[in-house]
Amino acid sequence: MLCIVTITEAKKNLSSYFCLPGIMEKVQYLTRSAIRRASTIEMPQQARQNLQNLFINFCLILICLLLICIIVMLL
Repeated sequence: MLCIVTITEAKKNLSSYFCLPGIMEKVQYLTRSAIRRASTIEMPQQARQNLQNLFINFCLILICLLLICIIVMLL
C-alpha cells in the first residue's frame, strides 16, 4: 500500500514539473525517493523465516538434481 501512495505522489509531483526545464532530473529524483520509501517496508519475522526456508529447499533441490546428473553421466 505504501508503494501505491508514493507512486501516486510521484505522478502528482511529475505533472507539476512538466513545464519546467530538467524534467528527467525531477523524474529520477521522484523515482529514487519512491523506491527509498518502499524499501523501508519491514517484513514480518515469520514471512522472513518462510522465505529463508524456501530458498534453502530450492538450493537443496538444485544440489540433488546436479548429483543425479553427475551419477547418470558416470554410468
